[in-house]
Amino acid sequence: IYPGRAKRLGEKCLTTIEEYLTQLDQELLPYITKPCIFIGHSIGTIISFAFARHIIETTNKGDLIKLIIALGRGAPHEADIVLEGDQSYVEQTDEELVQDLKRSADPNTVEIYDYQPFVDMVLPMYRADAKIGNVSVSSTPINTPIIVYEGEKDEGLNIESLNRWLELTTNKDLFRVRLFPGHHNFQSECQNQVLQCMKEDFNNVLNNSKV
Repeated sequence: IYPGRAKRLGEKCLTTIEEYLTQLDQELLPYITKPCIFIGHSIGTIISFAFARHIIETTNKGDLIKLIIALGRGAPHEADIVLEGDQSYVEQTDEELVQDLKRSADPNTVEIYDYQPFVDMVLPMYRADAKIGNVSVSSTPINTPIIVYEGEKDEGLNIESLNRWLELTTNKDLFRVRLFPGHHNFQSECQNQVLQCMKEDFNNVLNNSKV
């Protein structure tokens, strides 16, 4: 659990990729001893991809990362496709940010943004995440397969940007974009379907590689 989240709400949120890599090096890297998938959602896709590249470039564990699944975000490697919303999340007033969050939320849960204690808790997280989202990662591809998942009703849906993840992997035959009947948090709305697809994609990658 990262600082500023869940049981660590009292701590300051991380705002740079370097801070995340330092934490992940200490707390996750020692446990990567078997074939695994890296999964990230939204801003988490940037962190997940950056950590995978870091492992590949600086350790002997890169071959254990069999697949990266990027949920709910376009490719992060070019300045021209960094999401406009990330910058506005940093600059917007609280009221403007809440309205943006309502527009992208699941209609079944959107009313949670009318509950002020919840808003006070999550806005610092969104602003910290937005600072991560404003950073473009290196465009040098890695050999790990990448598969992209997105919600068909996500207000930020951009198929061209999703397809540009292909530029970040040399393992292009296994690349694909999967769309699900949901919003930005489609992984919660379509949980069973998403989990089934993850199993299928991981098994497919394993069948096409030497473990």
